[in-house]
Amino acid sequence: MGVSMDQIRALMREAVAKAVDEVIDQLSSGEGGENTVSVLAQGEPLSSWSYRWMGGNREQYDHAQWFGVSGPSGDARVILGRCVRTVRSKPMKRYVVFAQVGGEDSETFYPWTEFVETDAGSYAAIIPNPARPRSALKDGEQLPARFASANVQRTDELYDAVSNGPSLRFVVPVPEEATGAMIRHGYWVAETRRRLRG
Repeated sequence: MGVSMDQIRALMREAVAKAVDEVIDQLSSGEGGENTVSVLAQGEPLSSWSYRWMGGNREQYDHAQWFGVSGPSGDARVILGRCVRTVRSKPMKRYVVFAQVGGEDSETFYPWTEFVETDAGSYAAIIPNPARPRSALKDGEQLPARFASANVQRTDELYDAVSNGPSLRFVVPVPEEATGAMIRHGYWVAETRRRLRG
């Protein structure tokens, strides 16, 4: 059975749209030039995956996928997982970037960054302060150049439940359209916190 011209057109449109999305992800995250980080999906999405946090709580992810990441500080294998966590009686979707520690058979992971659903339906992750990587960058502090053209907002602008939240967050639209940007942000966070070695 042959492939119709309409099917070929649909496949070509899908491929072009995916390539355009990747370029938009890269530009919206302020990346480019020598410090470009490459992200490549590896295999089919997993129907479920779980992670045990330090306190012993095991969290289920209803969707997860492996990605390979390559950049100036080395290569890594990561899982991008989606879950729902209830905060102040409100269920909120989250996407977490987990790096695999050790070889390909290792079951040890380290969370790089977490994107939390905002009141408007976008997703936002904390931006570490490069001068103090364990603390969040706050409004009024120098924004790293990589975020010059990115969507960066204060926490209290994104969540009505937060009355005074000067910490800054990197905001992405629908995650399915921004997986590359989320993983590249996680890579940058890991670099900033010295979790990667080139």
